[in-house]
Amino acid sequence: MTATKRVFTLLPPDEIRTEIPNRLIAGFVGNGEIISVDNFTPNPAFVEFLHQVIEKHAPDAEPLQESAAAQGEGWIYMVDGRTPTPQGDVSSEDIFGGFQIKEGKVLDGSYKQNPEHILMTEHGMFQLETWLLEIVLTEMRQFIKSADH
Repeated sequence: MTATKRVFTLLPPDEIRTEIPNRLIAGFVGNGEIISVDNFTPNPAFVEFLHQVIEKHAPDAEPLQESAAAQGEGWIYMVDGRTPTPQGDVSSEDIFGGFQIKEGKVLDGSYKQNPEHILMTEHGMFQLETWLLEIVLTEMRQFIKSADH
């Protein structure tokens, strides 16, 4: 008898043909019927993958470039969409990381991952902005294609 694991991934069910590569599994879910803080275990391999994608692709994304140009100097933080206070004090567990900005531009190699970010909190599962979600999904699909060959 084979044991079954429940997993959480961003990939749509119709794109999952067989086994999901470990780094594309956001986390593992206990036997409870509903995903909750109590029965969700984040996958460190996915967390690493997510931050690699953010570091590699976010600086070239138009929304981040526009924010950098408007801000001019300092840091821009990648805030989790589930945060209840996006315009106020954002909890550290709701910040993916940040990029340093100089003269209105994102500095290459400046991304700092926030080790305190949590994928699942009492406010729910992490939420990426639409533009970032599309980039992450594209990278996930490319990873699957490269693993198939």
